Amino acid sequence: MSDARANSYLSFSTDVGLVAGVEVGKLLLVFVRLPLLTKLLGAEHYGTLSLVLVTAALLAPAAALGLGAAVVRFLAAENTATRVRDRFFSATAVVLLAGAALCLAVILTADFLESTVYGGVDASAVIRLGAFLIVTEALNRMTQCYFRAFRRMGWFATMNVALPVLELALMAGFLALGWGLRGVIIGMLIAGVVTAVTSLSVVAVQVGVSVPRFAGMGRYLRYGIPLIPSRPLNWVINYSDRYMLGYFLGAAQVGLYSAAYGITNVISVLATPVGMVLFPTVARLYDQGKTEETKTYFRYSIKYVLMLSIPAAVGLSVLSVPLIRLFTSEEFVDGAAIVPLVAGGLVAAGLRQLLDYIFHLVNKTFWVMLLLGIAAVLNVLLNLLLIPPYGIMGAAIATTAAFVVVATVTGVVGFRYLRIDMSPRFLAKSVVASAAMGAAIWAVSPSGLLAVAASIILGAIGYFAVLFLLRGFSRTEIAFLRSLLASLVPARLRRAP
Repeated sequence: MSDARANSYLSFSTDVGLVAGVEVGKLLLVFVRLPLLTKLLGAEHYGTLSLVLVTAALLAPAAALGLGAAVVRFLAAENTATRVRDRFFSATAVVLLAGAALCLAVILTADFLESTVYGGVDASAVIRLGAFLIVTEALNRMTQCYFRAFRRMGWFATMNVALPVLELALMAGFLALGWGLRGVIIGMLIAGVVTAVTSLSVVAVQVGVSVPRFAGMGRYLRYGIPLIPSRPLNWVINYSDRYMLGYFLGAAQVGLYSAAYGITNVISVLATPVGMVLFPTVARLYDQGKTEETKTYFRYSIKYVLMLSIPAAVGLSVLSVPLIRLFTSEEFVDGAAIVPLVAGGLVAAGLRQLLDYIFHLVNKTFWVMLLLGIAAVLNVLLNLLLIPPYGIMGAAIATTAAFVVVATVTGVVGFRYLRIDMSPRFLAKSVVASAAMGAAIWAVSPSGLLAVAASIILGAIGYFAVLFLLRGFSRTEIAFLRSLLASLVPARLRRAP
């Protein structure tokens, strides 16, 4: 491997690690924020807040019109600061206008939303205040996409951590002052404005500022608009089964299913950091005509995600009962039976997430929406068919089948545009190593926090040892891993005799 290629892969791995650290940090902040809000707001006000946040989360991507993805796809290939700033600020202006329009629509319909969806006392005032979150969230998404496009992952990480930290601090402060639910939303708005203005200032320092001329926006919108339904379709795929379980079987079965599903969510976040860095990297290489290098990044990314997600799925399946007992209570243990199915489905979902970028590269984003639509319809139909006779196991089968089918179709269709080596021999070795790890953990049958934690650590060591003995890594990959590990050692120690 050449030094330039090794440095490129090292930079890619470092960025992935940085994004992964951000995701872990945000997850930890959730565990701090949840008890703060639930205890100080109470059930009714917390429920209203949840609906406000769900509304903003659904409408902010609509306000973005898919332009954030277009910025990641096209901006890095621009070769002058003039074109970069014109394209970025033009796209941001469009998003600002769309966000303002949706914000106004929510404000005008606040009374209707209060009476039909939200409920509660004086919820309309909170709805009107929360509508401005659509604008701040959409603007922050745009600046994050800029940082991703140019691999400014330091700024990406800083702003991604600063926003929830500032939100938490302001919410706690306003709650202490007795401002209640309105104080929470005001705190979130202030945090959103501060991070958006700061991020836009960073962009301005790097490339300058220009009055939007909206040149090239036709291309951006043609690329981005087909992506608008992705959020609601993903919601149908990931959450509609809860509603159908509740309708057919009641809230108790929803609880069993959700608790078991929850412990597998670690698998779903393994592909996210890789995808965050992979997309802008391959977009730039593909536009430069470096097709083989583009394929190499895809192959390495898919290989490393599956290298982690396959043993994670096996480990969670074997440890499902003790993990559920640790994090919930004995009444939830019956849900452990669905963990192997759901874990397998999430492995397929992570693979599909990476393969989707093929369609982005060739500007065929309509395939992303078509395949998501197929997954949503298939998931709903299978849930309606399987939940009545099989309960939560039927819901798990339906979700897993939808993930696997769509991942398969995504690969078949995507490879027509860009053929990726899926490293089948490595996948087979990973499955064998995972099975050996799972068998060892099952034989030990750990229970209790310390025993489970030790099993996870020793299982991971055993998995990689078996994978290494099976020669799951090429010499090039071993050399790269050595350079990556060496980079973590301070230079003065590497020079020591």
